[in-house]
Amino acid sequence: MLKGIYSAAAGMTSQMVLTDITANNLANLSTPGFKGTGANFKTFGEALVNRLGNNKSEEIGRFAQGAQVMNSTTNFRQGDLMQTGNTLDLALKGDGFFTVRQQNDTVVYTRAGSFTRDDEGYLSTPDGGRVQGDGGDILIPKGAREIEINSTGDVVVDGKAVDRIKVAQFENNQDLEHAGLNYFKTTAQPTGEADDVTVEQGYIERSNTNAITELVSSMTGLRVYEMLQRSIQMQNETLGKSVNEVGRVS
Repeated sequence: MLKGIYSAAAGMTSQMVLTDITANNLANLSTPGFKGTGANFKTFGEALVNRLGNNKSEEIGRFAQGAQVMNSTTNFRQGDLMQTGNTLDLALKGDGFFTVRQQNDTVVYTRAGSFTRDDEGYLSTPDGGRVQGDGGDILIPKGAREIEINSTGDVVVDGKAVDRIKVAQFENNQDLEHAGLNYFKTTAQPTGEADDVTVEQGYIERSNTNAITELVSSMTGLRVYEMLQRSIQMQNETLGKSVNEVGRVS
């Protein structure tokens, strides 16, 4: 009886984690460059059950003690590109990431290319991080009239090349961890030149999550949670009857 309660409780805990992940995916449907997250499950280690009595132990068998979330994985599938016409909006077509140096000098990576110029003229993210080029922080000279960023990431201001967008690629994108604000961090070093990635000026990449899929997942998770909750209630009632009624002498 208790085995069933433990297994159902473990399942409810796992569904709570999955629901949180789905809710985060839904909340970021309109976030540029957002990559959806999923969960991997595994069973708890099997337990050996013995029957004890008369100072003897009889092996009954093994049973699984329910499921738990092993880890989360990020779906790095390419999102659709949306044209904005804004000069400093950039999107990557292919497997790569913009490199950003945050204000605390931490280097992070992102697919969100809604950039701007900060007060000092550097190409920056909305939260103040500076987009990295081959020469470090990318400075857009004051008084710039025309800014062109071609498919290879070359930044050309008024006909003069000033830098090149630094696009990072990794052997395994699953080494990247979420770092908040749509950033990723990793201890892995980027590979060489990202020759198979193009930079699209005047575009941003949409979130790669699907509203219908996430809503269905959310409703399914809720129903499974309710089912497991009813299972625990039924088992608890049965256990209560066993304790209070079985063997009662009228």
